[in-house]
Amino acid sequence: VVIGSGTDFVKSVIDASAGESLADTERFSTALTQAGKEHAALFWLDVAAMRGFVESMVPDSDRADYDANLKPYLEAFDTVIGTTIPGDELDSSTVIIRVTGN
Repeated sequence: VVIGSGTDFVKSVIDASAGESLADTERFSTALTQAGKEHAALFWLDVAAMRGFVESMVPDSDRADYDANLKPYLEAFDTVIGTTIPGDELDSSTVIIRVTGN
């Protein structure tokens, strides 16, 4: 599942060809190594990119309030990754929320 916005984004996903992939990025590969490469299910959220997208939609009239009261608490969140390994009686899941030193 891929979630995005805009015609150009949709075209780029549909027309994806060989080349750089999510697995090639350092942030994802580091997080996947920590979460575990052996899994049956995986989710990944680029929180920093999502924050940037949402920030671009904040109206000018709300920008100062956002910058003062929300952004300082959100800036440190970088990514979230989760994996699940099915077990015979219990499944095992790992969720890692990565933060930066900002």
